[in-house]
Amino acid sequence: MKREYPSTPKEAFELAVEGAYYDKELSLARTQGRIGRIPYDPNLLVHTAWDLGGAGGGDNTAIWFFQLYNNEIRLIDNFEGNGMSMVQIINYEVTPKPYKYGRHFLPHDAEVHEYTTGTTRLSTALSMLKNVEVIERS
Repeated sequence: MKREYPSTPKEAFELAVEGAYYDKELSLARTQGRIGRIPYDPNLLVHTAWDLGGAGGGDNTAIWFFQLYNNEIRLIDNFEGNGMSMVQIINYEVTPKPYKYGRHFLPHDAEVHEYTTGTTRLSTALSMLKNVEVIERS
């Protein structure tokens, strides 16, 4: 934040501190044994939660792949990429995985039009995936 919007010349050259935002929470989760390797369970559906990059492909897109088991949310996989279209992401990073998918949760900006195709990312996702849901802006 300071590097992008510095209030003084000195702040423009400051670096972020690793783990500064959730350091306490992550340390507690590690201590309690809540962080570790979680294997894919083929008996459970895999859901995805998306954070879409800019419509022109200039920002990172992130996808978390997770399974629900009892009261647990098991994060089993993730993808982060830059400069890929929605079609490329689905074709190369989602459908090739061996998962049986449940729901795909996209953010409200899925209704933004892509510069390259003129279609919305939501319409692309709906044509290529089942059970797509848009999470409304809160």
